[in-house]
Amino acid sequence: MGAFVANYEAVGTINNFVPLQDIECFTANAPKPGEAKLPVTLLAPFHTFIMQINLHPVRILLNLQKYGLFGADMKSMCAVLVAMMEREMKRRGEVNEVMAFKYHYLAYVIGEIVKHRDYLNSRRDANQDAKSDFLDLFAKRALKIGKDGTPDYLDALIRECVREFPFRDCTLFRQVVAQMTNRENVAAPLDIVSTAINGQRGFQATVPFCSACGEEKPDKKCSKCKAVQYCDRQCQRLHWFAHKKVCARPSAVPSAEAATTAKEIDSAELNEQLQKLVAG
Repeated sequence: MGAFVANYEAVGTINNFVPLQDIECFTANAPKPGEAKLPVTLLAPFHTFIMQINLHPVRILLNLQKYGLFGADMKSMCAVLVAMMEREMKRRGEVNEVMAFKYHYLAYVIGEIVKHRDYLNSRRDANQDAKSDFLDLFAKRALKIGKDGTPDYLDALIRECVREFPFRDCTLFRQVVAQMTNRENVAAPLDIVSTAINGQRGFQATVPFCSACGEEKPDKKCSKCKAVQYCDRQCQRLHWFAHKKVCARPSAVPSAEAATTAKEIDSAELNEQLQKLVAG
């Protein structure tokens, strides 16, 4: 199985690689008047950001913050991504549908993040939700499970993103739509899109992932139930609103998952900290 995992990671890295010079032409000093522009100071972090393999919207938002892009002009970043998408689809003899689709996806998700941020800021101007954290609110909406057991908003976001892809004659778009409309296909929309961009994974069900952001191989887990894993305390905090409803201590007989070496996160301690934060 290790060979399959390593091969998937290699394919994902190759599929998502972007030469730095492909972005340099979109910096503020390079483009012609009227073209999408990216501040030179954002070139390096933006380059790292667009090569991410994890396409979960929560991870995208976390990476925007991690690379110092959340406070930047995200609308300009969307414009640059759209321009990069169009360039990939208009290359003569070298059309790259995968990267074009990924650029569209990132631009669409960032656009949704901008909409949510602007809405929250407008409410804050009216002295409402002044203490609310945007990351918490966005994660709560993205991770909320509906009555049918699926994340309603997340699935709708991905489907609408695919529907908005402008190059509908390309093979990749038709394949993604065919899978999403196939009633026998039980894969989630996010999994379908991730597979289209990163490639097919073997033994996917055996690979652990963070319950908040979808990052693979997280090294921490809930200390109470041992059933879910997280990248860190921040990811557990973002997912706690949903997990606390089902979290329960395991039976006296330890399971194989409970015996893993992943570090534990004390959910009781986290809950106490959250209560103090709200009270404050």
